[in-house]
Amino acid sequence: MSQLEATDSEARVEWLAHRERIVLSDADFERVQKLLENPPGPTLALKAAVARRNNRKNDVPGAR
Repeated sequence: MSQLEATDSEARVEWLAHRERIVLSDADFERVQKLLENPPGPTLALKAAVARRNNRKNDVPGAR
């Protein structure tokens, strides 16, 4: 199991142990619903970060 998988599992356990109910106004619910139906695309900053990560992976011998 990788470090990321362990962290992900721990986060799930933490989330399940500390669930909280949230209450949204009708306007907020509509906004969230629209975002879920039509999510925004990646930002320029996210695209740049992915490009940097991919370049780093390509520079390391034996990396996938």
